[in-house]
Amino acid sequence: MLLFLGEWAGAQTPPLLPAAGQWGIVSCNTLQDVLWRDGTGLTVTWLKGGVADDENYFIAWNGGTYHPEQRKFIYAAQGGDSNGADNGIYAFDFASCLHSRIFGPTVNLIPDAEVNSGTWPYVDTAGIYGPAGKAYPQARETYGGECAIPGVGAWVSGGVPWHVYEIIQTSIQSIWYATPTGWQGPFDANGSWYENWCVWDSIQNRVVYQDYSRLRAYYPSAPVGSRVFAIDDGQQPLNSYNRFFSGCFDATRNRVVGVGIDEAGTPVVDVFDLVRAPTARVRLLTGAPWPAWSVAPGLICDPVSGKYVVWPNGGRVLYVLNPETLTVATIVGGGVDPGTPPYAAGSGTWGGLPTIRPRTSTSSPRGSPGRCWPSSRTRVVVAVPRRRTL
Repeated sequence: MLLFLGEWAGAQTPPLLPAAGQWGIVSCNTLQDVLWRDGTGLTVTWLKGGVADDENYFIAWNGGTYHPEQRKFIYAAQGGDSNGADNGIYAFDFASCLHSRIFGPTVNLIPDAEVNSGTWPYVDTAGIYGPAGKAYPQARETYGGECAIPGVGAWVSGGVPWHVYEIIQTSIQSIWYATPTGWQGPFDANGSWYENWCVWDSIQNRVVYQDYSRLRAYYPSAPVGSRVFAIDDGQQPLNSYNRFFSGCFDATRNRVVGVGIDEAGTPVVDVFDLVRAPTARVRLLTGAPWPAWSVAPGLICDPVSGKYVVWPNGGRVLYVLNPETLTVATIVGGGVDPGTPPYAAGSGTWGGLPTIRPRTSTSSPRGSPGRCWPSSRTRVVVAVPRRRTL
């Protein structure tokens, strides 16, 4: 789904893209069209004995990340628990409006659902999927643990692994990159087994992420083994509800913003001021007007207004928070109703509400004749498609 805010640069609305203020379906195919399948048409999750509903690649506690250089929304190694065993890399391209499979699952390295003992390192000793001896990540419920690194791809770490019972899958604690050519890594340990949410800090060129107890930074340019540091004051209470947050980076104010819920399901907004070293969590707002129990709602820092935009996991309404006055306005989009994603009562959007920085030219994007993009005066908000029919 896509909601366009502003005016198109050209005289006509591009094909497949909605008019200003409207939600619309923009995909020309579906994720089902590109999922890896064996010769009989079965996905890897069917083969391994998990929950075989294809929707689980989107809805089972998973987010994703928009990569502005690639103009793709990337969802990598998603599934986890018993919901999905596919550790491939998939993407939606906003130039072609097509889903694609970038890298397929490492089928032979993935344990069956019935296995209840042993260690599964996901190392391809035979060189079936790439160089002999290369390691791969396992599928996981990613929560908010994916964000884009400029010039690289998607940073992926943490979460709940596929088949969590009794067996040992060592790569869940490592940091990985999902790139246009496949998987890179493993790199440093992320500092926590648990789920996390993360943002790209464009000022210090690092990933900043929060786990159950700490705010940490990952510096991709540092030597491997010395890239992860805790950057908060260590005074946050241990709190499993941290995994129910979405994050964004506010470059104007140099802060990390998290929107989620507290233990009572009350919507809250937290900020970490990165000018301070070490930083500390500040609860900016308790009791925001969007619905209670909005787990990890869609969240962006609008690059035009500097305000925070929240999509509470369903419907046409966006909530716009002014961080200076703590006042909230609403935007009610028209057009196609995005609906409420299945599992919305328990799952969230996490990184699934990016802004798309428009092209300054009205010429058609490469590989997409007949379409044009908005002018530099506008911006686009995208909610990850969550239904098989999209």
